[in-house]
Amino acid sequence: MSHSLRLWGDRTGNCIRVAIALHEAGLPFEARRISLTNAEHRSVDFRALNPMGKVPVLEERGACGLPRVTDQTNAILLRISAIAPGTLVPTSATAASIAMARYFFFVTDVIAPSHAGFWLARQGDSAAAERLQTLSRATAELAETFAANGTFMAGDTFSLADIAAFTILTSWGNDFPWQRLPALSEWRDRVASRSSVIAGSRVFLSG
Repeated sequence: MSHSLRLWGDRTGNCIRVAIALHEAGLPFEARRISLTNAEHRSVDFRALNPMGKVPVLEERGACGLPRVTDQTNAILLRISAIAPGTLVPTSATAASIAMARYFFFVTDVIAPSHAGFWLARQGDSAAAERLQTLSRATAELAETFAANGTFMAGDTFSLADIAAFTILTSWGNDFPWQRLPALSEWRDRVASRSSVIAGSRVFLSG
């Protein structure tokens, strides 16, 4: 590469998704921990990178000129796929459309309501939070069909869809009915043993 990559983040699902993607794409990067607990995301220096004060943030530095900064998890993942074509989204137009459809299935129909439930729970609305989490998990069960029809979520090629699916489904632990979803259980074990997933999941464990 003609430029270097720096990932700013913490131990969150969104940051782990990006870290896994960078490893899967074979892109070397420097990880910088931003402690949400210590409110480091609210610092003046970090807000200069992302005025929203949110992680993750991907910073690209070239030999000259100002760094390129990308925030918003999904934008970062698409940026990584553009830097390393074919590593996160298949090159075939048909396969790519399936991969992106499955990716956004998890992003919009599973992850989004789950995140909304998380924030409602933090605000004390446990009943509404549980309804959203129940909806999210029930929707995710539909992915049993995806897993039953291919090695990965969008066929036989690992993609962004697998990264999105793995991080949200495994975050639920035993709250997700793995025992009655054999194809998803086999898919989970297959993805969990992937080197990029192992490495990406460890990026913000310390530091």
